[in-house]
Amino acid sequence: MIRLHVAALRAALLVVFVSTSALAQERLDLSGPWRLKPSGGEGGVGLAGRVVGAEHDTYSMVVTLPDGGTRTLEAKFDGSTLTTRLPVRPMNDQVGTETPPVGPSVGLAAVVEDTDGTGAPSVESVPGNPGTDETRRPTPRPSPVRDGVYRLSRAAGGRTPAYRFDAVTPVDPRYATPVARFGRVVLDVQLGGPASLTTPATATILAKLVPAGTTGTFTWTAEPADAVSFAPSGASVVVTGLRAADVTLTCKAEAMGQTAEKTHALKVEVGVQTVEVVGVTYVSDHGLLREYDADWGVGGAVPSEPEWTAEKQGALSHTMGQKVKVRLQLRCGPEGAAATRVTLAGDGPVDFSQEVELTAGEMSLDLESSAVLESKVQKLEFGVTWSAGALTVQPASTTNTMYVTVDTPHAQGNSPGFTTKRMAKAVELVAGTNSLEPHSIVRPIISRYNNYNLRVAYHNAWELAEDAKEADGELVGADCQTIVRFTRDVIQQVGVQGTADFVVVYASCKDPATGLESLNARNHMTSPRQYHNSEFPEAADPARAGWFAALVDGSGGLNNYEACLRFEHGGRKSYYPGGVRAVFSEVQQVIGVFTTMSWVASDGSGELKVHEPHIHRYR
Repeated sequence: MIRLHVAALRAALLVVFVSTSALAQERLDLSGPWRLKPSGGEGGVGLAGRVVGAEHDTYSMVVTLPDGGTRTLEAKFDGSTLTTRLPVRPMNDQVGTETPPVGPSVGLAAVVEDTDGTGAPSVESVPGNPGTDETRRPTPRPSPVRDGVYRLSRAAGGRTPAYRFDAVTPVDPRYATPVARFGRVVLDVQLGGPASLTTPATATILAKLVPAGTTGTFTWTAEPADAVSFAPSGASVVVTGLRAADVTLTCKAEAMGQTAEKTHALKVEVGVQTVEVVGVTYVSDHGLLREYDADWGVGGAVPSEPEWTAEKQGALSHTMGQKVKVRLQLRCGPEGAAATRVTLAGDGPVDFSQEVELTAGEMSLDLESSAVLESKVQKLEFGVTWSAGALTVQPASTTNTMYVTVDTPHAQGNSPGFTTKRMAKAVELVAGTNSLEPHSIVRPIISRYNNYNLRVAYHNAWELAEDAKEADGELVGADCQTIVRFTRDVIQQVGVQGTADFVVVYASCKDPATGLESLNARNHMTSPRQYHNSEFPEAADPARAGWFAALVDGSGGLNNYEACLRFEHGGRKSYYPGGVRAVFSEVQQVIGVFTTMSWVASDGSGELKVHEPHIHRYR
């Protein structure tokens, strides 16, 4: 490290020589001695150097140190400018704060001498070399130095501060060079930040010292002082508005023994302070569910929108695996408040978050959840806690009962419709299967009833959901067609995918071994009734005029058909008989649940009697 003064501190001195001839494409011989010499005041230390070799546009310069040692520096020449870096020590750990101790001005001397072109170092003595009395003026030669302004500044990406100096005339007659003098660096402060602030948001104002890299202290003030509060942190300050006003922020910076001051204008407006949730409309729900729990029929009405208000909280149904879309009705105050941007968020089973602009008065906003509902059939208390940045939201939360279904509900049958009572039962049964695979949902629901009960039949199959029990605790159940229709109604209430049809399986007395199916029981053993003498006129017998064909089950019961849920999904078709714990893939298998097809007739007392021989035995 070269010491220019005992009180100096480290920096990097950038020496730039600008050529009078811009020979960008030609080789310029820059070999020979160079000198950086103080030229004002006593006791200055001179530094001498010479260009000793070159490779393309890169030159080597040997600098003689005050202690007699040398340092080799690298210089670059781009055809018009020769640049090298000379380590020096500026004073006071500051950048150009005062005139350096080498004196108010520094002579910058340059003399070019030829070499033999080999790049070998020159051994000629350097004019004005420290420690010599040599004063001869060198023979004038072409020099890359000219009059002008040379500025030494921080190197790009460098960590070490550097001096700045101006090279001005007159030319030093001893060296035919301009005189360089160090100039004082003037402190400045620049402010940046928003021009307006709407409460309750905050604004950050940043201060930047010039020249770059300068460190200092900062003092912040505001006028009027009661319009804002602020938290300064060195070169930045976070401002919070307290009331509407045109505020002037002042930053006073001190560095390098100097003071700089700048102001920043900030318009403070009072924004929305309170947010009231007036209503919540579930835009993405099915809009089908009636609030009716009195019985298993269809009554009541679909709740009017919004589904949530302070006075009512309606139930709704929503498809699983989908995002929830809501429309919030808000009332914001105070009256006349400026529009305020906040993050409106809801924390619940699925979360909501959206940047919105709140305005005074009543307004509505559409929000969509960031995630989808869990793929699970369930009854969900859909509670959401609302927030709007630093604002207070009242009420803090809203809750609606949400029935999460597989898909959009659809219904058919004798009593179609969607009610809260039916939906609750359907969700309970489907969720209890612990499956979302349609066939795996159907089987356990229809198999709840081990047997069919011919003594019980419901026009409205939903009445089976009452789950009446025998004295022994077993479900009373119902006949096969009620069980089938109930199963269909349950899976369709929650939108289970697939085609579910109520069919009956029977046979003709003329071909009893072949099972037949009929949708919705339009045809069966007694529709039309198959009488012996009508079906077999060649064997007509007056004694058999009242005989008709029936299907006999294993307990001796007489049946017109076996009711089944014919269910298709994923390329698979299955028949689920009501009250029979079996699943069949073909109609022919279903007819085999009976023991025989037999002729039956009244015995005169109102009871039906089976007559032999049987028409056909199935098992």
